[in-house]
Amino acid sequence: MPDNPFALPGRPAREPRREPQLPAVRAETALVQPVNELVEEVLIHRDLNPEQIEKLTAWVERQDLGLSVASGPLLCREGCPHRDVCPLYKDNLHPLNKDCPIEASLMLRWKKKWARSLGMTLSDDENDAFDLKMLDDLASMSMLKRRAMVEMATENPEIAEKVVGGYVDDMPIEKVYLNPRVQLIERLAKLELKIYAELLATRKAKFQVAGRIDDLSKRQADMARKMREVREREADLAAEQADTIDADFQVKED
Repeated sequence: MPDNPFALPGRPAREPRREPQLPAVRAETALVQPVNELVEEVLIHRDLNPEQIEKLTAWVERQDLGLSVASGPLLCREGCPHRDVCPLYKDNLHPLNKDCPIEASLMLRWKKKWARSLGMTLSDDENDAFDLKMLDDLASMSMLKRRAMVEMATENPEIAEKVVGGYVDDMPIEKVYLNPRVQLIERLAKLELKIYAELLATRKAKFQVAGRIDDLSKRQADMARKMREVREREADLAAEQADTIDADFQVKED
């Protein structure tokens, strides 16, 4: 008995409509997008859909910006000590429980400016890894110094304070305490200067090495030119001697 008794004679029965099924997302799906180490490791243990791969790829790209941008910003929270100077907090645009966009953007902006001063581009994969690491450390030091200065401006603007330590003959004994944030800023400033010096010393060393290579190449080129000139003079002299011998031979035949 046919599957469809109402089918017209001579025509095959129409197959029931099937909904298309999406293929399982495995490592092959990741090939559509750039695969990084994190995606490869996760695919060993479980499947990923394109949206998850995109999120993980964006996360890894953020880590490439350095620890200062990827892990350095404060976590946005209601009781943030910097809320009085935060433009996002004032307009209720602050992303609670997320990395602070203000700090992340500032550190990235600083790094770009410093890289430009050194003739570098952060997006260039051929940059020296040690230069990038020092720029990252410099951004972290500068952000810590900024936090200390903001806290001084909003919480305790006094550079020093007097504390009564006791009394002698009913006269108070006062001791002056320096705001610990001032000492922190001073230490961070010294670390910044040290990183500046290291970056400049690295660039200077590279320029010196490049200069020595250029000098060596120039000396080799001069030597090759002189040897070529000697060979050309020897060839000209040999040609002149051959012409003289041919001339003498012709005169003797006469």
